[in-house]
Amino acid sequence: MCEFTVIMETDQGKQVVAKNIVKAKTKDGKIVLMDSLGAITKVKGAFILTVDTLMTELILREGTIIPSSGMVISEQNQGKG
Repeated sequence: MCEFTVIMETDQGKQVVAKNIVKAKTKDGKIVLMDSLGAITKVKGAFILTVDTLMTELILREGTIIPSSGMVISEQNQGKG
């Protein structure tokens, strides 16, 4: 079974969010991660950027995607012009 390390990428750098993740899905504007023991981690304000099976990494990016346009809004850019 392939288990992923989930990494959050922000403008300030990268941080490990969870390890041994076997399932990831979006629900109610959050990313829901489930590890191999069934524990759940919810991540708000991010989207899936990359799934890399060779490196067993799932990279999240801080921000929100506007569905109709595919445009990405980062936390820093929200509320600006």
